[in-house]
Amino acid sequence: MEEARSTLQERRNEALLAACGRFLIDTVEQEFESIRMPRLLERTRHHFSEFTHHRHDVRLSRDDGPPRLIATDLGNDESRELEELSDGTRAQLLLAARVAFAREIEGDTRLPFFLDEALDQSDPERFDAIAGSLGEMARRDGRQIVYLTSDPLDVGRFRRAVGPDGVTVTAIDLGAIRQQGAMTVPVDIPPLETIAHPGTFSAQDYAAVLAVPHLRPERGWRGQHLHHILWDQPHLLHDILSQGIRLTGQWKHVSPSPLGEKLRSIAPAGGVIDARIDLFAIFTSLWNEGRNRPVDRDALQRSHAVSGHYLEPLVTAAESLAGDPRALLDMLRSNRPPGLARFRARSADDLEAWLRDHGHLDERPRLEREELALRALASPPAARLPTGDARSCLHRWWFLAEGAPRD
Repeated sequence: MEEARSTLQERRNEALLAACGRFLIDTVEQEFESIRMPRLLERTRHHFSEFTHHRHDVRLSRDDGPPRLIATDLGNDESRELEELSDGTRAQLLLAARVAFAREIEGDTRLPFFLDEALDQSDPERFDAIAGSLGEMARRDGRQIVYLTSDPLDVGRFRRAVGPDGVTVTAIDLGAIRQQGAMTVPVDIPPLETIAHPGTFSAQDYAAVLAVPHLRPERGWRGQHLHHILWDQPHLLHDILSQGIRLTGQWKHVSPSPLGEKLRSIAPAGGVIDARIDLFAIFTSLWNEGRNRPVDRDALQRSHAVSGHYLEPLVTAAESLAGDPRALLDMLRSNRPPGLARFRARSADDLEAWLRDHGHLDERPRLEREELALRALASPPAARLPTGDARSCLHRWWFLAEGAPRD
């Protein structure tokens, strides 16, 4: 008993030290972003978050080169530069930066904004997010926004995005003014997907209705569906999902904002969201001890240990091994398949080092359920939750993670 108590105390001290480190790092980042971050970048960050339904954040690169905009996916915490983004996301980021710049230089005067087919690369969901944000800006600032388009459907899309209680959307047909024939404005615009109301569904049935993915701790805590956090508060979950906030990483980004405060106030227990997510982050970290994360194309590309002509054979080999990193490295050092016969041992060493540094290789012993629970329950987030809530969450997450099908 004395030995067990001593081991528990050591684990508790480790957990407290780790939590303290995360707290200090978060505090420094928040100070940099809220106090030292230029106002222009802060506005860009705000608009980009709204334009993407709070799925992305933006920051400036902190290396020694010229500053560059870096977009971070809040679902998996991966950062990409402009040229690495999809066309739609890149257009959203550039538009956010331009709007922020325009607001910065206009001073106290509210000038009209002119956008010339700025949303032509946006899918319906992106269009709705950006148009809705522009409509809110027009309402809040008393600003006129002129959107030039050759697509008559855009009129209906803007009206749907701003809603019946938003600003007035007026269509001016230049063709009719020039007496060159008026354009036809469709009135029926397909609605965006709506979130099903929980009604009397059980937690399991509501998860099926929402098509909630399996809980996969090996993919980190940021990219998990919020149903795993709020399974017992379906009405609060519904209201959050209706705002386009689906993942735990998105919520942590939105949480400090007025929108986060408003959503937390919906339910009496709304204040537990942040503590549960913090506990969930600890759970995923502990659950992943001793468990290798699968290696896929994205991991191999980001490792920079694989040159171009080796990438495809290596991706094929990884897929044949179900992404097992240890099996992949053993194969590279022994029985190399076609296309990888000249793969250098040094490159294999570099790949192994990267896989270990990024959590794909973990040679620590796996934790049993009770040991994981003891360490997680000793953490500060567990202390912020009501009695029994932390243990209930950990119990549920363990069995959901163990029951999820493996790739």
